Amino acid sequence: MSPFEAQHQAHSGAAEYLQMITPEGERILCPELDGHVADIDTEALAELYVDMVAIRRLDAEGTALQRQGELGLWAPLLGQEAAQIGAGRALATGDYVFPSYREHGIGYCRGVEPGDMLRMWRGAAPSGWDPNEFNMADQQIVIGAQTLHAAGYAMGLRLDGAPDAAITFFGDGATSQGDVNEAMVFATSFAAPLVFFCQNNQWAISVPVGVQAHAPLARRAAGFGMPALRVDGNDVLVVLAATRAALEHARNGQGPSFIEAVTYRMGAHTTADDPSRYRDELELETWRARDPIDRVATLLRSLGADLDSVTARAAAVADGLAAGMRAAIERMPDPGPDELFAHVYAEPHPLLELQQRRYGRYLDQFAAAHERGGRGMSTMTMARALNTGLRAALDHDPKVVLMGEDIGVLGGVFRITDGLQKDFGAHRVIDTPLAEAGIVGTAIGLAFRGYRPVVEIQFDGFVYPAFDQIVSQLAKMHNRTRGRVRMPVTIRIPFGGGIGSPEHHSESPEAYFAHTAGLRVVAPSNPQDACTLLRQAIASDDPVIFLEPKRRYHEKGEVDPEAPGDPWGSAAVARPGTDVTLVAYGPLVKTALDAATAAAGEGISVEVIDLRSLSPVDYPLLAASVRKTGKLVITHEAGASGGLGADIAASLTERCFNYLEHAPVRVTGFDVPYPPSKLESHHLPDLDRILDGVDRVMGRDNSLSGEQE
Repeated sequence: MSPFEAQHQAHSGAAEYLQMITPEGERILCPELDGHVADIDTEALAELYVDMVAIRRLDAEGTALQRQGELGLWAPLLGQEAAQIGAGRALATGDYVFPSYREHGIGYCRGVEPGDMLRMWRGAAPSGWDPNEFNMADQQIVIGAQTLHAAGYAMGLRLDGAPDAAITFFGDGATSQGDVNEAMVFATSFAAPLVFFCQNNQWAISVPVGVQAHAPLARRAAGFGMPALRVDGNDVLVVLAATRAALEHARNGQGPSFIEAVTYRMGAHTTADDPSRYRDELELETWRARDPIDRVATLLRSLGADLDSVTARAAAVADGLAAGMRAAIERMPDPGPDELFAHVYAEPHPLLELQQRRYGRYLDQFAAAHERGGRGMSTMTMARALNTGLRAALDHDPKVVLMGEDIGVLGGVFRITDGLQKDFGAHRVIDTPLAEAGIVGTAIGLAFRGYRPVVEIQFDGFVYPAFDQIVSQLAKMHNRTRGRVRMPVTIRIPFGGGIGSPEHHSESPEAYFAHTAGLRVVAPSNPQDACTLLRQAIASDDPVIFLEPKRRYHEKGEVDPEAPGDPWGSAAVARPGTDVTLVAYGPLVKTALDAATAAAGEGISVEVIDLRSLSPVDYPLLAASVRKTGKLVITHEAGASGGLGADIAASLTERCFNYLEHAPVRVTGFDVPYPPSKLESHHLPDLDRILDGVDRVMGRDNSLSGEQE
């Protein structure tokens, strides 16, 4: 046995944790922490029980509201009540909390109103409450990002000589993120008064904790020089004690510490998830027997508490909380379009103010919204076409491997890889840790080895942690090695809005990548192109950013899986015309086609060009169209400033200046962060806004008629 094997074996025995209340409801001694809960008598324990019942009801109500269409999404906490109440009730008023997105129980402990907890999930605002009022940052959607914010805040506490501490909450999946590890580096280097609280609920969506680590997560802290506690996360008493101990450690100037609360996510990752696809009933039964609330009820009974009275009070508190959530939803107004432009900058911004005024004039033209028709159903959805393209690539080349979070048993959050792991094996359809930079970086290494990796980034907003690997490494490798090393890596990214998701799930990052030399960037708009372009991307020896318009995943069209496709990098005339050239890509091609149909009813012939390839752009085809029509409109979801539309307009002006009869017009999203779902219809270019752009180049009355700005 090698010394490495011996060392590993010495540290990989049964992973025990500290406990005070067993699953059977027995109070046992815990010498390490008993002193930190000496004040918790039967009455105080009953209060903790009431709290846990209340947040379980809060969670159930959140799920019900989502099922009834009142919320766009909800992240359940079922099973994690002890971890959140134990930690939440340990906090002092001056302590500052940096949560992820599942800490509804922590919000409850901090006094956040029910309606404020729901605001972001309803899509009525990008956040819910005033962080300064509750000393609790708003929900963080990007996995692990809040830990660095917490480290910085805690460094500030130390610099100010403040007596308070900070605490940050994250899950087991987040421990694979670079942000979390870097936060631990900074916190220890600067002795920051910070508690890293990991709710190890065993699953990062469909990826089990064993993929994140082969040893208890708490052991990682030692590598940073940080003390750690591993506790039964379903035992509210030991969690309370451990959190009090960690906060005391921080306030005494002893620096950061790490708590791993071993718990279990009994429900879905979010209401969009189906956990029955990746875990079995036996596992659920095992953890159901460790229920955090039942064990406290049993202990209270053994201590002589009037359990009927306690449970009745708990039910009353829970009912009141649920009623408050319902009432808050009923009186919560949808935001008006002016909210779209609010709070983007702290100081006045002339360009944004101009966009706001122009959009206001545009809205003033309409007394009522126009009704829009849909497209007919046909043979295959875009999602199925993508699956078909991936299957064909896996069949054709044994060096093709798929990599990403939840792409195996679950089939991806959009089910694009559904069934592929079953048919091709876990060695070719690889469920990875939750670490985007790690996924792309290891894909680069596999490409060195001769593989053709196809990476899935779960959502557009999650690609940014991998940005350095993509831009600094993947894009430059062929040039850096003078062509000796090729990087046939395809990065699939669901992009764009229109699906009612929370922050970071509806981005349009295409301009970043189109600006990067060494990358090809592709965006299909229909099922046939999705299948064909994906096969071409995987076959390419260049790295390809493959942008999938997620709101078009379930739209159908005819697909020939064997079709060879047009030349790689070419645009397509989606609809011929003679009066105006309308350029679109990805999700807006369908909208552009609808606008062209509407314009035809007014006697205007619009030629719709589907870019398909965003880098390189097929300028010969575009220029030929503009020379024919003399007028150019470009539309995309991304903001106007620095967008692809600006570059295309400039390039076509250079090529076609003498043919243009009007300055090119861009119809885009606004220069604001992607808005909450209740505002996205104002942000996204629609049929009427595109028609308004057509009117502008045609010299007809439009929203800017008479404008002097």
